[in-house]
This record gives sequence, structure tokens and C-alpha cells, in this order.
Amino acid sequence: MKVVRRFWGWGLGVHLLTLSASLVALGCAARGEGAVEAPVSVGPVEVVALGPDGYTLGGARVVSAEVVAEELASRSVRAARLELAPGATLAELVHALTHLRARHITDVQVVMASPGGAPSAGALTGSEGAAGGDVSDAPGAPEDGAGAAAASPSAVASAPQPEPPSPPPAEVESLPEVVVKNIGLHIGGGTNTDEEKAPFRAAIEQRFDDLRRCYKLVEDPTKGGVFGVDLRVGRNGGKATVSQPRTSMRGQPFRDCVIRSFESVEFQRPAKGPTVLSYSVRFSMEK
Repeated sequence: MKVVRRFWGWGLGVHLLTLSASLVALGCAARGEGAVEAPVSVGPVEVVALGPDGYTLGGARVVSAEVVAEELASRSVRAARLELAPGATLAELVHALTHLRARHITDVQVVMASPGGAPSAGALTGSEGAAGGDVSDAPGAPEDGAGAAAASPSAVASAPQPEPPSPPPAEVESLPEVVVKNIGLHIGGGTNTDEEKAPFRAAIEQRFDDLRRCYKLVEDPTKGGVFGVDLRVGRNGGKATVSQPRTSMRGQPFRDCVIRSFESVEFQRPAKGPTVLSYSVRFSMEK
């Protein structure tokens, strides 16, 4: 089966039909009815598992496709392997591919996991297949005649009906609003008055939204916790050097995300030259 490279003006309907037909080919390969050779991705490939209970990235549960795409983009990942577990729906696949493509992750290999857990032989590649096709709102015809072949009546007739989207995991559905609050700021060698702390505190608080987004990557989102770091601000201000991260909150993607957020803070020029400060925030939740 040839997968359409580009769609100009055919709309999301053709896009979904092509995905359906491709998934049928994957199912056939898993049952031994036909062999589909998986394309080879270029560069390091990050594996993302998609099942009825959500996403898994690097062994850690991730709450949404948006967070998966943000995390991969933050690592400058451009190739991904999306493993679909039994029970994953077409709607969830399209949702995941949409967010990955929005983050310019277009080399996406999609594989179907067999009931025993091992991926089947079938695959799609985002840069060449339906996942990476360009969809335009402007009217027009397909770039070549491949679109008509991929969306032919025989392919559509054999495509399975997509199942209703599975409900999100209970802990994600009930996840309350995350509150980020500064609970400690100490300036090394300073007077530590409120006036002295104010510009440092204000600069970091501008990244609180980033810290809240990082919380989606924590292993247990129901507990909350404290995260502390040391920050060295240079004579001219700007971005600080982050060291000595300390927390009992689990999840390496979460910790890496928090550290990157602190590294992105833009500080004013310190009044007393290079300054080292110790800073801590508490992540808590309210219904």
C-alpha cells in the first residue's frame, strides 16, 4: 500500500481515511497476512507507548500527548517510535500525531503491539506517511494521484470502525489545579531583606507557569512536594547557573523539566555583583 506523502486541500477526512487504511495493513502484518517493511528513521529514536490508559515515555507515565510532544521537543528529538498497545484507538493516534507534528517531530514510526506485547512488523513513518502529510485549509487538488489510490473505496471498506476514545486514567481525571509557591529564598552573603530578595523572586515567578507544566511529568501527581536549587547569577544578570537540585519528587523527566525552567529565568543585574542564592518551591494541589 502506498501512503500519501502530501494532502493539499483534501481535509482531515482523507487524512483519517489514509490512517485507517494504513492501520489495516499493520493488522494484517501482525497476523501474517502480508509483510510490510518498516522504514528506517534517521537519528536517535525516542519510544512512546500509547495504550488505553495513556502514554509512557522513558518508563514514566505521561498524562497527555501535548506533554509528550513538549518533552521530546525540549530534547531536540526529531524521530519517534509510537507503539500502539491493544485497545489504543484511531482517535488517540491522530491526537498524538497532531501534537508531535506541531512540535516539528515529523519522522514518526507507528507500530502495532501484538497481544503478547511485542511490536508487529507493520509501520508508518511520519516524514513519508500519513502522520507527516501536510493538510491545508486552502482548496486545491492533491500534489499527485497517490491520494486517490490510498483512499480508494476498497481501502475504506476494509478499515475498522474507530472505537470510542477511552476515558483518561482516574488519577489524571481527578488531578486538581497545581499550585506553585516559593517557600524559601536565601541570598549568600546578603542582608536577605524583602527589598533585596524582591527582584530575584519576581524573575523566578515569571516561570511558574512552566513549573506547573513540568508537574504533568511527575510520577505521582497526587502527592505534591518541594523542589530546591542553587542559582548563581552573574555580574551582568541574565540566565543563572543552576546547581544542587534537591527533591524527593520522583520522575527524571519532571526533574529535568524543572531544572530547564530555572535555567531559562532572566535575572536583572544584581546590585552587589555576582550573587548565589538558594531557592525552593512547593508544588501543591487544590480541588
